[in-house]
Amino acid sequence: MDGEPAEARLVKLETLLHPLAASHELALIAEMLGVPGGERYPPLALSPERKKEQTFGAMLDILDERARRSPVLMLFEDVHWADPSGLNDGFG
Repeated sequence: MDGEPAEARLVKLETLLHPLAASHELALIAEMLGVPGGERYPPLALSPERKKEQTFGAMLDILDERARRSPVLMLFEDVHWADPSGLNDGFG
């Protein structure tokens, strides 16, 4: 997706997540990935801590919905370098 116009990256993200994510979740994921949400998904006015919580929640909701539809295989590389608080938030 690097080098592509922002609109093209947003459309790809929408195509991937639309059936799985609500619009506020899409806004959070787009912001996390550095994809401008434009007018469709303006940045949410949240504190950094609340944004982190909601982004993790959105990722878990999307993963849960994907797993309901078909099997999911997750691979974590270099997890030993992960921030312990992030691991706790995601898997605690």
